[in-house]
Amino acid sequence: MGDNLSKYRAKRDFKKTSEPRSEAQVKPSDRRRCVIRRHDATRLHYDLRLELDGVV
Repeated sequence: MGDNLSKYRAKRDFKKTSEPRSEAQVKPSDRRRCVIRRHDATRLHYDLRLELDGVV
């Protein structure tokens, strides 16, 4: 998974978009989390991100 993330980050220009780099630490929780995020990229769409094994 880490290798894929490195390839993804190499392709991205984080100065052009407001998407975070995913470097922030998230506090552990006993509850599962999900995030619905409005993403205005080439087209406006919504990202649904689910947590699995502590990774969103």
